[in-house]
Amino acid sequence: MSAQGPNPDRHSLRWAPAVGLGAIAVLVAGIGLAIAAAQRSVAPAPAVSITPLATSSPNPTPPASGPVTGLGVSLADDLATHRVVLFGGVDSSAKTWLWDGRRWTSTMPPSSPPDRAGAAAAYDPATGLVMLFGGEGIAEGLLFNDTWGWNGTTWRRLDSGGPNGPFLGGGGRMAWDGARHEMLLVTSAGTLTDGETWTWDGTRWVREAHGDLAAVVVDGTMAYDPPSQTVLLVTPAIANNAHSATFGWNGSSWHVLVADGPQLDGLAVDEQVHGLVACGSATSSAAFAVQASCWEWATTQWYPLQADLASTLATSVTVEAEVDDVDRAQLLMIGWLVAPVQNQAQPLYVWAWDGVKWTLLA
Repeated sequence: MSAQGPNPDRHSLRWAPAVGLGAIAVLVAGIGLAIAAAQRSVAPAPAVSITPLATSSPNPTPPASGPVTGLGVSLADDLATHRVVLFGGVDSSAKTWLWDGRRWTSTMPPSSPPDRAGAAAAYDPATGLVMLFGGEGIAEGLLFNDTWGWNGTTWRRLDSGGPNGPFLGGGGRMAWDGARHEMLLVTSAGTLTDGETWTWDGTRWVREAHGDLAAVVVDGTMAYDPPSQTVLLVTPAIANNAHSATFGWNGSSWHVLVADGPQLDGLAVDEQVHGLVACGSATSSAAFAVQASCWEWATTQWYPLQADLASTLATSVTVEAEVDDVDRAQLLMIGWLVAPVQNQAQPLYVWAWDGVKWTLLA
């Protein structure tokens, strides 16, 4: 049975991606000694590169059909069915959508996870399932730590969670570790400034003894980097909300790779270069070009993708997530044209990266 309340052995933490990083910085001022130490030995990241988001007009018409949701959608590329799977999100919390490279299709599976937002999701090549963990329900205080699997036609509950499972609630991060052939999950340990690491043994999550870390997990992003064969976790830097910290997983513990990096909201593999590309929120006023700050990971550091490019477009974009569409060799960015809030669902847009610019697909 899904957990529906706080774990009595832990402090409750509600998933709240809308919490401002400035507020987080106040809560955690003076914390982060490991990151601060690493800052003295790691060169700062280069200046941000600006990349236009190509659209057909300054204010594109909303997609004819597709997800209309708020914060907290869950995304994964389903290699078994050749579709990108989207689940949940505020005001769309029990819906499953499939992306075929051109459009979204809503599905009505026989079985589905209860309403939720902020669940972690990733594809498991060992089982051919898209895995979904945790999240927060619509009802106040309704938190989950159960695990579900999507087989292309329906969802099936794989683990009920409970007091011995990962922390209740949303904001966790999940990624397949291709070097060690196991699913990795990072969740909050009960506060905004620490995390726990778990691996999936086929039937349940097992906590890694040395996998704890000081990081703002709920605002982070995680993915496997094929060239370095390392899972990267990028989170807001604890001591500086204008920067990020990049951690690498060595199979037993996390280590800081970059302590003073750019702000990043989405992270995924670009199939054209077979490496990680990450972008920060792409926002601008009507007086400026539509811009996205995008970076590429090169083993030990983030580098701007390209020099500044001019654009006459004017709109606003907020990045919710990135996902790699392997079948179509595309890196997709999912987001809104205005900043979303918890109680305001809006149409989700999809852009594709061609190595030079982002182009609106739907």
